Amino acid sequence: MNHSLGSSRAAAPHLVYNYLPVRFTADSFPAGLVDYQSAEQLAQLRDELRQTHVVARVGGQIACVPLIAEAPAVGTREVLDTRKNLSLATRMVQASLVRTLAAWKHFEIRRADPPTFVSRAPGRDLLAQAAQGHESELAGLHVYPQYRLDVRMTGPSGCPGIIVGIKTRYEIDIPVSDLLRRGVRVAGRYVLTETADDEHDHGAAPGRHAAGAVEAVDGDRLILRDAPGIQQVRAADAWLEGRRDIVEDVVRVLAGPAHVKIMESLDEAAFGLVGAEGRLARITEIAEWLGRRGLRWAARPTSTRTVPG
Repeated sequence: MNHSLGSSRAAAPHLVYNYLPVRFTADSFPAGLVDYQSAEQLAQLRDELRQTHVVARVGGQIACVPLIAEAPAVGTREVLDTRKNLSLATRMVQASLVRTLAAWKHFEIRRADPPTFVSRAPGRDLLAQAAQGHESELAGLHVYPQYRLDVRMTGPSGCPGIIVGIKTRYEIDIPVSDLLRRGVRVAGRYVLTETADDEHDHGAAPGRHAAGAVEAVDGDRLILRDAPGIQQVRAADAWLEGRRDIVEDVVRVLAGPAHVKIMESLDEAAFGLVGAEGRLARITEIAEWLGRRGLRWAARPTSTRTVPG
């Protein structure tokens, strides 16, 4: 979280509050080096060692940096200079973030590169807060905070750091079969189906992916268009995509006249999350949370933060 004056526009300050500068505690780090032969070889090593190493090409070699003490030895052991291998060092920061987030039960990792996660801790569901008194009708509808931690080699402070992005994630966890029974229109809307284990990003939780748009409803099945994989799916095995306009329409059908007040309260809560004050509070919260779990951050917003290197 850094505040700095813009160098080219003296009339107005350039405020940067979503960048967490990183300072490495070590000037060097160990790595196993393997001669680079092909892109296929690099991909295979990354897949084989993804649980224990950061694997990246460094010139004519592949560096395999252990993430855990019990990581197996790979290649020829060398000690690399942190400043001369900043790209590799920032990859280590990213891997450390993913491992830290994955260990916390209330965070669901959606992507590992860059680390993107949803906060599902108690009290974080904005729609649940807005729908008080209508919890039973709207059970299965959620709006959670979603964060993106984009590790960069340089930033506003001139040093490596993490850009923190914050947005709302709308989710509809009610099968289409139930929505149809309750009177929700689904024709023309895109639906999601379960993601196979081998389709999701390494390090990310399995989820759902877009299957196609509903062309028609045929009994308990949905006929799809714009569907690259399947042409039909059971309504019980499909979910509407989580967009604000679709969530609002579902709330309108399920909650009746109360939907106006619910959506107004939801919009107010969402602004409290992504507006300037709310965004700064959440970024500070994330920095402190990471610090309590081994990623040490200086207290002053303009100071550098420390990530074990």
